[in-house]
Amino acid sequence: MTTAMLSHARSLAAALGCLLPLALLPSCASTSPSNAKKGQTEITTPPEVPPSYSWDEEKAKAPGGARIKIGLAQQRATFYKGNTVVGWTTIASGIDRFPTPTGSFKILEKVVDKKSNLYGRIYNASGGVVNSDAKAGRDPIPAGGRFEGSQMKYWMRLTSSGVGMHIGPHPRPGFRASHGCIRLPAYIAEQFYKNTSLGTPVTVASSDGGEPLSKARLEYEEKLAAYTKWVEHKWDEHNARAAKSPEARKAAKAKLKAEREAQKLAERAAKNQPAAAATPVSSPAPEARRAEPVADTNAAPAAGQTVFLDPQNT
Repeated sequence: MTTAMLSHARSLAAALGCLLPLALLPSCASTSPSNAKKGQTEITTPPEVPPSYSWDEEKAKAPGGARIKIGLAQQRATFYKGNTVVGWTTIASGIDRFPTPTGSFKILEKVVDKKSNLYGRIYNASGGVVNSDAKAGRDPIPAGGRFEGSQMKYWMRLTSSGVGMHIGPHPRPGFRASHGCIRLPAYIAEQFYKNTSLGTPVTVASSDGGEPLSKARLEYEEKLAAYTKWVEHKWDEHNARAAKSPEARKAAKAKLKAEREAQKLAERAAKNQPAAAATPVSSPAPEARRAEPVADTNAAPAAGQTVFLDPQNT
């Protein structure tokens, strides 16, 4: 589910709130009188975005040394003081072509304002971006143009080969997206930076034993798709009744009829088909993971607050 689809669904829902009779827009999941079977429910409110991180300032004052544990399968980092869990966060580690190494590491270097000398953007002589996922020395730079390394603010180096933790975009929280580094949300990256020192241990494991954060993201996207479909159906119902011209009403009714027929066919096909095998969770295709560095404007949460990030801010 893309940001554009989410925005479209919200816009339609807002318009429907003004245009449709209240009887057709229940305030929570309920039965639609027009097309739902008895006892069948429909999503009438948008689903909540899964939490992306949580941090407790008070627990950060707990005794004991700081340490960080990262689970690649879960795409999660957990921060400890002694044996106290201070907070957790989604991460975006390396994609299959650029895997994040596992093992026991220590923070070797800390730099507040860091830029990559390997990956970034290439600009032409006019200042326009011609390659947003460029690699220095590999991709050509046009005459008069320049290469600019990606921002890696609150850089915490883990390996001599250039792998570390830093602020970075999360195109799809719960899924891998980087060239090998461990990307963090802006607020969490700042907290990790403030509460660690050179030598702080960081363990990167293939799994931390918990549930992958991708599961919550997939469930959210499924619910959002169902909600978007419901909103668009209600919009079609409204157009079928309220279109200004007879031609428009006729077209809207025909669209609604075709929609209902397609739904019936889909339901019949689902009943006659055996359950499909579960699809394994995997990273998006490389083309879908091409994320540009963006400024994360998430405000700092209150102590202990769990933060929910809209996909538009990830």
